[in-house]
Amino acid sequence: MISFWKHIRSVAFRLAAMAGTLPPSAFADDAMVRGKVPLLEPISGPNEITIGPGLTTWFNYFNSTLPWLYSVAVGICILWMLYGGFLIMISSDQADKRATGKAKMIGAILGIVVLSFTGTILRILNDLFFD
Repeated sequence: MISFWKHIRSVAFRLAAMAGTLPPSAFADDAMVRGKVPLLEPISGPNEITIGPGLTTWFNYFNSTLPWLYSVAVGICILWMLYGGFLIMISSDQADKRATGKAKMIGAILGIVVLSFTGTILRILNDLFFD
């Protein structure tokens, strides 16, 4: 058993020594050498994102998914509005169900309004906090 671990350790050291002699481009494909990361399954937008310091790469990926996320959020608001309308239709004479359905529809409409004016809201906040 000890000889097995000695063998594994010697192979690991040999691989580490060989890896130190190879140039860094031997481990990276062409896109990573150019400063870009290829996406295997892009959600929307380009097939690669730019590498940046810190969380910049993650933010670049997130920004490429914004149109898709916006579409999903609008779809959820529309489904929420349909659910509120359904609650109003089946409420008959029950005021609490009607109020619940009305509240859900108002929430969905406010969600669509906020989604529609997101860019404007962010520009206003950016100007207020970052001169």
